[in-house]
Amino acid sequence: MKVVGYVRVSTRKQAKEGHSIEYQIEEIKRFCEYKKLELVKIFKDEGVSAFKERKGFYKCLNYVFDDKADGVVVYELSRFGRSTIELLTTIEKLNTNGKRFYSIKENIDLTSKEGKLLLQLLSAIAEYERAVTLERIAAGREYAIKQGKKIGRPRKKIDWKQVEFYRNRGLSFNAIAKIINVTTPTLIKRYKERYGVEG
Repeated sequence: MKVVGYVRVSTRKQAKEGHSIEYQIEEIKRFCEYKKLELVKIFKDEGVSAFKERKGFYKCLNYVFDDKADGVVVYELSRFGRSTIELLTTIEKLNTNGKRFYSIKENIDLTSKEGKLLLQLLSAIAEYERAVTLERIAAGREYAIKQGKKIGRPRKKIDWKQVEFYRNRGLSFNAIAKIINVTTPTLIKRYKERYGVEG
């Protein structure tokens, strides 16, 4: 199985005194060797906090969602997400697209009992969000019908701010489509309709 590594340190001081880039890389290499995983590439963000631009992080996602690797390995969870919600969302996207995720320090492997528990929590959160969304859609349709409006099948809603966010960070249409849950042809068609170009 081909995997990529992702490493990050927040400050120059942490790079020297904490879990340095080199330390994280060595741990990832050791883990992959132990697990018999083929480490094909390592993406880095050095001296970058979770709340600043993380070019390495987006290149990592792009690489994996473009099916150039089967999973991601990090030294610890705090290196991967800028917030709990973003972390959980990204891991769920990896899983739903058939990708593996490993966090060495927390001993998280999506195929392990701890990993399965994490997925159950993610599924519960996702199911709740879907239920709330469906309730809102149903309420909106009912109100529209009462107002005498004609109801048809709505087009898939696309968060264009999110699309532009990922495009500006170099992600491909294929990778973005997987993140926002639309098909690649649909995203490209709607993007062209909106902007007149394919980006």
